Amino acid sequence: MMTKMNKKESILDVFYRKGLSPVENIKKIIAKSLHGSQDFADIYIENITTRSYRLSERIISDISSAFVCGAGIRVVKNNNTGYSYTEDLSEKNIAACMADASRIAGSSRPLRTVGYEGTHDLYDSASSVDEAPDKKIALLKRAEEKAFSLSPYVEKVDVNLVESNKHIYIINSSGIEAYDIQPMLRYYVFVVLKKGNK
Repeated sequence: MMTKMNKKESILDVFYRKGLSPVENIKKIIAKSLHGSQDFADIYIENITTRSYRLSERIISDISSAFVCGAGIRVVKNNNTGYSYTEDLSEKNIAACMADASRIAGSSRPLRTVGYEGTHDLYDSASSVDEAPDKKIALLKRAEEKAFSLSPYVEKVDVNLVESNKHIYIINSSGIEAYDIQPMLRYYVFVVLKKGNK
C-alpha cells in the first residue's frame, strides 16, 4: 500500500503529465476569482482509464480502451451555483472556466463552508488496467467453459470484464485538498438456455 504522501504525489504526477499547473497556482486562481469574498469554489479534477473485454459466441469479440481527463469547476454565491468544465488542464483554461462559473453564479454574498480533507485509503489494491490482457482473456474463457459445463441446455454464453482506474484531486477555496485512487472492476456472465422452443 502506498503511503499517503506517495499516493498524493502519484495522483498529482498523473495530472501534471496531463498539463495541470502546480496546485499552488490553482489555489491562486480560486482566490483571485472570489476577490476576497466569503463565496465558495472548488475544482474537481479526474483522470479515468477504462479497459473492457468481451467474449461472445466463443470468440473474443471486443477489447476496447477509453481515457477521460478533465476538471469540473463550481462556484457558489449565496444560493446560486455556477459550473464549468474543461478537458484541457492548462492554467489558462482552468482560469477561464473559473471565471465562467463565477459569472454564472452571479452576485456575491457571505457563505460559510465546511471542508473535508480526503486522507482515507479506501482502496488498497493496485489497478490492473494497464496489465497485459492474457490473464483477463483466460478468465473470460474459464467462465464460458464453466457455464457450458453446467447444463446441456446452455445455448449461448457472453462474458464481460470492465476495469477502470480513476484518479481524483479536489481543491477548494477553504484551502482543503482531497484525493483518491479508485480501481474498479465489473465482471459478469450472461447465459442463454434453450430447451425445445423455450
